[in-house]
Amino acid sequence: MMEFENFIQTLREKFPDLKCEIDRAETESGSSWVDIISDETRLTIEYRPHMGFGLYKETSSNFGEGPSEVFRNRDFAIKRIEAIIKNHKFEVRLDELQEMFGQTGDLPENNNLSDLTVQELVSFIESKGGSLEINAHFKECDVPISLGTITR
Repeated sequence: MMEFENFIQTLREKFPDLKCEIDRAETESGSSWVDIISDETRLTIEYRPHMGFGLYKETSSNFGEGPSEVFRNRDFAIKRIEAIIKNHKFEVRLDELQEMFGQTGDLPENNNLSDLTVQELVSFIESKGGSLEINAHFKECDVPISLGTITR
């Protein structure tokens, strides 16, 4: 519970004008929730002990879906929330991702980041210790896409 309380305190210190609606867990292992309302942005954050912070974008069709983003520590969650509130957008450019990690200088040579190959993107993400997952969203379903070899 202390991690969630520290998270709320940090939010209030960084964003004194932010409106927060808080729903604290009833048990030590339960989820705590906070709705964050800014001028143009609305977010919902779920905190689960031993799992971290889940960030939910507010859309008309997200009932029952899991979080859009997951952060295993408070500092990353706060940085991300700060960027969303400041920029009024949820998408993350590679240079913003790099900034989140406090690193500079190893972006791919391509100046137009929209022209990156999938392999360049995979290499960049792996250099940060991550892995890339791609999902396709259709009217009928959402499915993960494998980056493995095509078999015919």
